[in-house]
Amino acid sequence: GATGPTGAQGATGPAGPQGAQGPVGPQGATGPQGTTGSQGNTGQQGPSGVVSMASSSGTADGAWQTGTLSFIGPPVQVTVGSNQKVLVEGHAALGSTAGAQGLNLYLCYQPTSGGGLTTEGLGLLDLRSPDTPVDQRAEQGLAAVLAPTAGTYNVGLCGQANASWNSNGNAYNVAQVATVP
Repeated sequence: GATGPTGAQGATGPAGPQGAQGPVGPQGATGPQGTTGSQGNTGQQGPSGVVSMASSSGTADGAWQTGTLSFIGPPVQVTVGSNQKVLVEGHAALGSTAGAQGLNLYLCYQPTSGGGLTTEGLGLLDLRSPDTPVDQRAEQGLAAVLAPTAGTYNVGLCGQANASWNSNGNAYNVAQVATVP
């Protein structure tokens, strides 16, 4: 006989169990280069370091012997930038033919463009020469870190005393400029 009409579609059956994972396919072609990212933050400043060193020497006589605060011997000229400090060390052989007192020593800086001296630290105050034997010199010295603003300066041992400090030798100043974090 003739084929009968197609019957209605039956309901969907339940899902079958998951099959095993297939093998990994071959790697595809490399994609195009991406855009450049934004710039990162600036890193920390590197360690400190010495930028320059200088020294001077000469006689320890000058205006300091008349009570005026002034350099004892020739100062050292340094140029200081931002984030920089100056290590200064100054020494002088100072004495008297009759015994002296009232010597005040400091480390100072002064702009090369002029102006007064700026003292740094407490200093050594009211130093005295030995009464006996007279005409004997003693080394006097200081060291300190100076922190002037950026600029060019004269730096070194400075002081003030009375005229009885009259038997002096040489003075020496050394300066190192260093960058500090």
